[in-house]
Amino acid sequence: MKFERIAVNKLKVSVSRDDMKVWGLSFENLHENGDHIEDIFFDLMRRAEDETGFVFEDSQLLVEAMPLPGGGIVMYVTKMDGDGETVPFGRGIPVPVRLRRSRYRVKSRQTAGELVFAFDDFENLSMFVREFASFITKSDLYTMGESYYLYLTGIDNIKPEKLAALAGEFRGELCRGGAYIREHGAVITTGGDAAEKILKY
Repeated sequence: MKFERIAVNKLKVSVSRDDMKVWGLSFENLHENGDHIEDIFFDLMRRAEDETGFVFEDSQLLVEAMPLPGGGIVMYVTKMDGDGETVPFGRGIPVPVRLRRSRYRVKSRQTAGELVFAFDDFENLSMFVREFASFITKSDLYTMGESYYLYLTGIDNIKPEKLAALAGEFRGELCRGGAYIREHGAVITTGGDAAEKILKY
């Protein structure tokens, strides 16, 4: 598990696949906001404070989470003020943190109708597209880190869950962090014709 302070009011928390097993955590149950998940979250925040010096001061916390290829989760935790705007760090006198329940929400930034598949190398991505291009009507391609992300906004004659299962045969994983990838990923091609371009590659 790794904590990085990437802005005065924002933390990046990287949770490995092994950490998730130990904590009984998954991307799906992270969104349940039950007692078990709250316990994990607040323990993470206490650890983050110890390691980074980030003082939350009972602020509302916005958590943006996305799964990583091969397992693991990355979370971006932003301290918010009452109007939803970011809080400048150091405002007021630092006081001991008292993390209160029901003061955070998890936001998964994904639009209905979108499918995003993460592939660990271009060859696997290419084989997937060549096999199932007939079902893909609109697609873009991004890269981030060492992974490629095929962003589908149009499919035809196949159910999303079926396509997701087929992607697994090519070491592709369904990713729910589509909006984050659009914002922070490096664009390879957009315009809706990524699949067609891959076929010509």
